[in-house]
Amino acid sequence: MNDLSYIESLKVSWFIQWRTFLFSLVLGLITAKAGIRMDEPFQPIIVALGIFVVMPILLRLAVRKRYDGFRFQVIR
Repeated sequence: MNDLSYIESLKVSWFIQWRTFLFSLVLGLITAKAGIRMDEPFQPIIVALGIFVVMPILLRLAVRKRYDGFRFQVIR
Protein backbone atom coordinates (compact mmCIF):
# COMPACT_ATOMS: atom_id res chain seq x y z
CA MET A 1 0.00 0.00 0.00
CA ASN A 2 1.37 3.41 -0.93
CA ASP A 3 0.99 6.33 1.43
CA LEU A 4 0.14 9.79 0.19
CA SER A 5 2.84 12.40 0.35
CA TYR A 6 2.14 15.67 2.14
CA ILE A 7 1.53 17.50 -1.16
CA GLU A 8 -0.81 14.75 -2.40
CA SER A 9 -2.83 14.87 0.82
CA LEU A 10 -3.05 18.66 0.45
CA LYS A 11 -4.44 18.21 -3.07
CA VAL A 12 -7.15 15.87 -1.82
CA SER A 13 -7.96 18.11 1.15
CA TRP A 14 -8.19 21.17 -1.07
CA PHE A 15 -10.47 19.32 -3.50
CA ILE A 16 -12.93 18.50 -0.70
CA GLN A 17 -12.58 21.68 1.38
CA TRP A 18 -13.26 24.29 -1.26
CA ARG A 19 -16.38 22.45 -2.39
CA THR A 20 -17.55 22.16 1.21
CA PHE A 21 -16.95 25.89 1.66
CA LEU A 22 -18.85 26.68 -1.53
CA PHE A 23 -21.81 24.52 -0.44
CA SER A 24 -21.82 26.20 2.98
CA LEU A 25 -21.67 29.66 1.44
CA VAL A 26 -24.55 28.99 -0.95
CA LEU A 27 -26.60 27.37 1.80
CA GLY A 28 -25.90 30.32 4.11
CA LEU A 29 -26.96 32.81 1.47
CA ILE A 30 -30.17 30.89 0.79
CA THR A 31 -31.06 30.65 4.48
CA ALA A 32 -30.24 34.34 5.04
CA LYS A 33 -32.34 35.40 2.05
CA ALA A 34 -35.24 33.21 3.24
CA GLY A 35 -34.95 34.64 6.76
CA ILE A 36 -34.33 31.27 8.39
CA ARG A 37 -32.51 31.58 11.70
CA MET A 38 -30.05 28.82 12.55
CA ASP A 39 -31.37 28.47 16.12
CA GLU A 40 -34.65 27.23 14.73
CA PRO A 41 -35.36 23.52 14.11
CA PHE A 42 -33.82 23.79 10.63
CA GLN A 43 -30.26 23.45 11.91
CA PRO A 44 -30.35 19.65 12.45
CA ILE A 45 -31.91 19.23 9.02
CA ILE A 46 -29.17 21.28 7.38
CA VAL A 47 -26.44 19.43 9.27
CA ALA A 48 -27.94 16.06 8.31
CA LEU A 49 -28.16 17.21 4.68
CA GLY A 50 -24.47 18.07 4.73
CA ILE A 51 -23.37 14.87 6.42
CA PHE A 52 -25.56 12.32 4.65
CA VAL A 53 -26.00 13.87 1.20
CA VAL A 54 -23.22 16.33 0.38
CA MET A 55 -20.19 14.63 1.96
CA PRO A 56 -20.76 11.23 0.26
CA ILE A 57 -21.04 13.04 -3.06
CA LEU A 58 -17.82 14.98 -2.42
CA LEU A 59 -15.96 11.85 -1.34
CA ARG A 60 -17.13 9.97 -4.43
CA LEU A 61 -15.92 12.86 -6.61
CA ALA A 62 -12.57 12.92 -4.78
CA VAL A 63 -12.03 9.21 -5.36
CA ARG A 64 -12.96 9.42 -9.06
CA LYS A 65 -10.75 12.43 -9.77
CA ARG A 66 -7.41 11.84 -11.47
CA TYR A 67 -4.86 13.96 -9.64
CA ASP A 68 -1.48 14.91 -11.09
CA GLY A 69 0.76 11.92 -10.47
CA PHE A 70 -1.63 9.74 -8.46
CA ARG A 71 -5.17 8.49 -8.15
CA PHE A 72 -7.26 6.63 -5.62
CA GLN A 73 -8.37 3.08 -6.10
CA VAL A 74 -11.04 1.42 -3.98
CA ILE A 75 -10.32 -2.22 -3.30
CA ARG A 76 -12.98 -4.40 -1.70
